[in-house]
Amino acid sequence: MKDPFFRSMTTFLYHLGWGGAPAIEVTTHPTREFSSQQALANILALLSGSALSQGLSAVVLIIIARQIGPEAYGQYSASIALVGLTTVFFSLGLENWLLYQGGRDRERIGDWSTAALSLATMLGTVWLIGLWGIAPYLNQSSLPWLLVVLATVSLWLEEVASITWSAFKVCLRNDLVLLLMTLSQGGFLGISLILAAGHIQNPGSYMGGRLLAACLGTVVSVILLVHRFRLHLRWQALWTTLRGTLPFAASIGFSIIYGRADLAIIGHELGKEAAGIYAPALTLTNALFLIPAAIYGVVVPILSRGYVLDRVWVRRISTRLILAMILLGAVLGLGLGWLSHLLVEILYGAPFQPSGDVLALLSRILILRCPTIALAAVLVAGGWQMHRVKIQAIAAITNVILNFLVVHQLGVMGVATVYLLTDAILLLGHMGAFLLWMVQEHKKTIL
Repeated sequence: MKDPFFRSMTTFLYHLGWGGAPAIEVTTHPTREFSSQQALANILALLSGSALSQGLSAVVLIIIARQIGPEAYGQYSASIALVGLTTVFFSLGLENWLLYQGGRDRERIGDWSTAALSLATMLGTVWLIGLWGIAPYLNQSSLPWLLVVLATVSLWLEEVASITWSAFKVCLRNDLVLLLMTLSQGGFLGISLILAAGHIQNPGSYMGGRLLAACLGTVVSVILLVHRFRLHLRWQALWTTLRGTLPFAASIGFSIIYGRADLAIIGHELGKEAAGIYAPALTLTNALFLIPAAIYGVVVPILSRGYVLDRVWVRRISTRLILAMILLGAVLGLGLGWLSHLLVEILYGAPFQPSGDVLALLSRILILRCPTIALAAVLVAGGWQMHRVKIQAIAAITNVILNFLVVHQLGVMGVATVYLLTDAILLLGHMGAFLLWMVQEHKKTIL
């Protein structure tokens, strides 16, 4: 086991106190491998990039909401949510698949990146045309066709950029990910500030600003990717990618449903004003999801590579990772719940005061989501992605059914409760799958 990447990760986790002594011999020659300090710098870069990106995104949404008011903001948010429900038809979970496959076979990261970008481009073109044809027939009061059209192009470009960022994450070039995330969201912030300074209250103008920023970020990301890797379109790699990403596509599809369907359902069934009340609470909750999500982006390629080289090491650190994420979830969830009403009042203003109650409820999701993400990272690295898909399917179906049952009787608070229940199902399902995985891995070790 002479892989320098794995040696450096083992050393790094060892210095953090995870898993006892390194599972393999460690060397520190600077020209041959990363040091543990460099590994830490990469992880902090990704966390910082995600935090800064999501922080800027939250600031932008707050600026937009305060400028255009609850009703127009409901249109803006509902359009993004509805379009986001369909992105899986072209994204196929390629971002997460690249983290997994790239971690296991880093020598061919150029081939995998080319195949992923090719699929996202070809399928994305078909997806764009389809949604543009549907847009005029949607509820124009909550989902104006112009907002939907602009949102489709914006989200398509953002997905393409995310795929390129995954390639850099695999190679521990998270300094570039930090730069690119900041460029994209910083550009959107600058455009939004200019529009707000001009007292623009048309949500279409802000959606156009998001599209312009996404275009800038995507172009720069692809240029850097081409410069960093030799991109070659190999039909075998394209087929392997399409076949391998299907479980990840299903996973992303179900996560989109239980993560975004609530806002889309509220916008369609209760109208733009109710969506405008629910969206701020969802935005602030999602802003803190960036912390466990960034950890996921770091540990999946590490654990995937580790599983190939030393399964015992992966098992040993998994439980400690999960315990650490339980603690993180408690801190984030309880803290957000305690500050929920104050945050809404300060950030959004008096018109959004009812969002405080929604945020107080949604904050509890963080307590469940953090350990779930840790469990998911271990299961993905261990090749149990299909087991995750089954759990997510149950959660997604339950979420949609319950949302339609409660949306008119209990309103936005009922929908928020369903979201919380969905995450409880996910946590219990992932924990059960993890215990089964541990039992099977133990048996393999004995044999």
